[in-house]
Formats: sequence, C-alpha cells, structure tokens
Amino acid sequence: MVFRRMKTKNIVSWTAMLVGYGQNGCSEEAVRTYCEMQKHGIEPDDFTLGSVISSCANLASLEEGTQLHCRAIVSGLISFITVSNALVTLYEPYLGTYQSVRRPKAPARHGAGRQRRSPVQSQGIGWSEESQRKPMSWGESEEVWRSRAQEKARGSGGIGGGS
Repeated sequence: MVFRRMKTKNIVSWTAMLVGYGQNGCSEEAVRTYCEMQKHGIEPDDFTLGSVISSCANLASLEEGTQLHCRAIVSGLISFITVSNALVTLYEPYLGTYQSVRRPKAPARHGAGRQRRSPVQSQGIGWSEESQRKPMSWGESEEVWRSRAQEKARGSGGIGGGS
C-alpha cells in the first residue's frame, strides 16, 4: 500500500485515507486510521474530524462519537459545517424529535382561495405536539460541555487523545 510506504504523511494524506475508508464501508478502519494519525502527532482539521465522526455514526458508536464531539468543542472545530453535519448524523437516531403526524385529508377545494401545501405538509410530516412544548436542547450549556470535554482531554485522553 502506497500510504504505508510514504515517508512523510500530512493532514491531507491522512484525511484522504479516512474518507476513502469511510466512503467504502470500512468505518472501523477509518476510526483506526484516525487513532494512528493522532499517535503520529497530526491534529485533525474540520474535514478530518467530520469524516471520522461520520464513520462513528455508521458504526453506531455513540461513545466514540461523543468523545470526538468533545474534541471538536475543545479544538474550536465545532463551528464548521462538516463537523456539525456529522454530529447531526451521529445523534439523529437518538433524538426522536421529529415524528410523523397523521392528519386527516381535507376535501379538495377548487378556486382562487386554495392554499398550496408544501411537500413536507403533503407527506404529513411535522413537529409532534410534545416537541412543540419542549424545545430541543442538549439540556446543558456549551460551557458545561466545554469543561467536560477539557476534563476528558486532560484525563484518559479518549479517542486519539493519547496517554
């Protein structure tokens, strides 16, 4: 394999391997490659972190994904869209915020006063009553998440944190 024989590996070469593994159904190998990258002292960028979080989502590895979420907060990469999208993919199966709402179909109206329904409305998808009462939140402030992430980073290290 060419990658293993490379004398100098940078963030681009590591990320290319991570993305390649992730896109070809080898998510476990993508996570292993990320850990190896960390052992070599290469810090992830937003694209690398987003890719490895997506691999955790594919593996349903919530614990590892949460550690990477903490790392994103501590490193300041949380604000990048690649990381945010990967986190949505990671947590989405566990949130249960959206529910299908069944509404009776109204008889079709003819005439100028007819309102058009959006594709979402026509599929009967929307917010549940419960989600309207309780806004979606993590239940904790960003400061709490950041302090926990920093404690984890100082402690066991977590994924790729070394120790």
